[in-house]
Amino acid sequence: IPACIILSGPVGAGKTTFIQHFSSSVFDLSIPAAKNVSPQMTSPTYSLINEHEKVTHADFYRLETGNDIAHLELSLYSEGKDYFLIEWGMDYIEELVNELGESFRFYELRVDVNGPEFCENSSRNIYLLELSP
Repeated sequence: IPACIILSGPVGAGKTTFIQHFSSSVFDLSIPAAKNVSPQMTSPTYSLINEHEKVTHADFYRLETGNDIAHLELSLYSEGKDYFLIEWGMDYIEELVNELGESFRFYELRVDVNGPEFCENSSRNIYLLELSP
């Protein structure tokens, strides 16, 4: 079952970095064309949505209302994907369930920062919670 994982946490907590490492771990190096490609998922802050192999990465930081979700046509980006990772998406869980449907399981990955948020040496606590839409 595909997973929609909504990442939450303060700015600078490492949500995008987590997604980059996660997407690299699911990158299929058995595909000949992929062997010479560095699987680096870039932040979609301005494009809103990026795709890479089995992963879609969305950043809803700039969305203003839940109505914006319908205009993104998320079903086009979710087809054939195993993971749909969304930063700043908790305010839109109802819209996400409506758009992605019951074929996805929904989770929140919450990142808490222990210490100054923008300090590389600050530790993180990461929690994965299954959501019941």
